[in-house]
Parts: sequence; structure tokens; C-alpha cells
Amino acid sequence: MIAINITLLFQAIHFFIAYLIIRFLILKPLLIVIQQEQRERDVQLAALQQIKEQVAANEQEKQNTWMRFKHYFAGHMPSLGFSRHNIPTPSVTIVPVNSEELQHDIAKITAALVKEGEK
Repeated sequence: MIAINITLLFQAIHFFIAYLIIRFLILKPLLIVIQQEQRERDVQLAALQQIKEQVAANEQEKQNTWMRFKHYFAGHMPSLGFSRHNIPTPSVTIVPVNSEELQHDIAKITAALVKEGEK
């Protein structure tokens, strides 16, 4: 059986004093530091969210500007005045050359080059 005596009362008083010391000297400053860190974290998370929203808005603005330029230049594309299907294709015909005419032309060109070289 447990005997209740004066030592039990002293132990209760010591326990209460230790509790007050731990609570006011250790736990209270620790809770204050934790709350300050939580507030700083919340502020930084809000700033991060704001930066993310600004980046998204800038990205959307760039996309809008790009689309505006794209539509502008698509509407102002230069044209040559005719469509692709109406472009005439040149026709090449092979004409037989008389060998006497060819020899005569070669002789004239050679004489002209020699005459030019003598000057």
C-alpha cells in the first residue's frame, strides 16, 4: 500500500515547478519561433504564387502577340498577281542546226577573238 506523506507533496511541488520552467523557458520561445517560421513560409508561398501568376500572364501575352503577328502577316502576304496554277511553263523545242552554219559561226567568233587579242 502507498503511504501518503510529505515527500509526495514535495514531489508534486517540484513537478509543478519543472513544468512551469519547461513551459515558459523552453516551449513558449519554441512555439514563437515555429509560428514566425510558419508566417514567413506563408508569405514566401504567397509571393511564389504571385510570381507564377505573373509568369503565366506574361506567357499568355507572348502567345497573344505571336498569334497577332501571325494573323497580320498571313493577311498581308505579298502576291505576284497570279496564282500558282496560271504560271506558264516554257516549252523547249530542239531545232536542228546546219553544220555549215555552225562552222561559219565558229569561224566568225574565232576571228573576232583573235582580232580582240591583237589589240
